[in-house]
Amino acid sequence: KYEFDGGLEQAFASVSDATNRKGDPELTTAMELIAEMLAPPESSQALALRNIAAQFLNMEAAAQGDAFQKVEEIVKSATAGDLKDHTDEYLVAMRGIMNQGKSFVKQSIIQAVGAVKGRERTEKRKLPSGDRKQFDTHVGTLMQFLRPAERLELELHILASDERTDL
Repeated sequence: KYEFDGGLEQAFASVSDATNRKGDPELTTAMELIAEMLAPPESSQALALRNIAAQFLNMEAAAQGDAFQKVEEIVKSATAGDLKDHTDEYLVAMRGIMNQGKSFVKQSIIQAVGAVKGRERTEKRKLPSGDRKQFDTHVGTLMQFLRPAERLELELHILASDERTDL
């Protein structure tokens, strides 16, 4: 019907754009399910990073220091590519939390989203794919530090602020 020349990737991008525009919860759920099905299996290192992040905000300072050292060890053993990018992002997030407190995560996400939206408005186009991948890695990693309810609350906050600026 829509004659996508770019194949499946272009079709998914179109559905993703529609999902973002319309905010349809069923479409969002379906896209998340498809993304999970198509995602490569996580390595034990990636799983360890996610587990550390999920617990990091509630750790005492000494435990945070130990967790930071574990992630540094993972960084040393990580090869180039996505895992290396992610491990570096985890270290940046952990340093920020240890130095600035728990609010670092939410504030960093809000700032990153605001910067990207401002850039897209100024340039009147979506981020180039490389920049988008870097943004997704950064924000996705930060989100791992939040509980699911906190993620949802933050996403709703960002959406509400978008609606105020669009009016």
